[in-house]
Amino acid sequence: ERLLLSVLPRHVAMEMKADINAKQEDMMFHKIYIQKHDNV
Repeated sequence: ERLLLSVLPRHVAMEMKADINAKQEDMMFHKIYIQKHDNV
């Protein structure tokens, strides 16, 4: 978790952590974590 938080925004890191903990054997690396932000 600390590694994820050191390079990613908290909401993205927490989503990834939840997906990793779900242990979906056949879903490895099938999800793309991209979000669009306006006025940054």
